[in-house]
Amino acid sequence: MASDPVAPDFLELVQKSWNARRALHYQRVFLDNDGTVSLSGRKVLADLRKFCRVDRSTFEADPRVHALLEGRREVALRILTMIGLKGEDLAPFVEVSDE
Repeated sequence: MASDPVAPDFLELVQKSWNARRALHYQRVFLDNDGTVSLSGRKVLADLRKFCRVDRSTFEADPRVHALLEGRREVALRILTMIGLKGEDLAPFVEVSDE
């Protein structure tokens, strides 16, 4: 059976479509309708910035601890990618009170 040269391109197109739809869901969680980060989004991203060490080194001498911290950071970076932000975009996000 000969392989179909169109199939890999089609599969790539389908994957891109799924990724775009997935990104839209992330954006709905973190962004307001005008595309700016919502108040709740800022609070969550401020927490992730600190907890996941988005803007600082994850190095630890213990390789297991280092792997844990890198995993946390990878998840935070995925969220940022999905909503169209970069790690340095989190600098102004600091934990704010619920007042």
